[in-house]
Amino acid sequence: MLGLGAMGSALATALLDSGRSVTVWNRTPGRAEGPVARGARAAGPVREAVTASPVVVACLFTLSSVQETLGPVAAVQALISRQIAAGHGAQGLPRIYESLRAVGSGSGSDEGGAA
Repeated sequence: MLGLGAMGSALATALLDSGRSVTVWNRTPGRAEGPVARGARAAGPVREAVTASPVVVACLFTLSSVQETLGPVAAVQALISRQIAAGHGAQGLPRIYESLRAVGSGSGSDEGGAA
């Protein structure tokens, strides 16, 4: 679970309550305390969170925050082979995937953020 705002924390809690193993990551590490107290594992760098499971759930607020978070690992095989579910603001999933493909291929993006 990348991002532990209201939605990310709620999803992490629901997954933990259903007996799932959950690894959590947040830009502000202190936000992981609640889920960790319930049994989640806190990841250090985002790469560690991405490689912890075959499914990556990103609850990040904007397209640029998705790019900033996943951009540095977008070309890494560990991310490419994962199923990614991302939710944020008013942006649509097709734009997220297109942006990550562009970042991962090194072509950058015109959407801002880390490209």
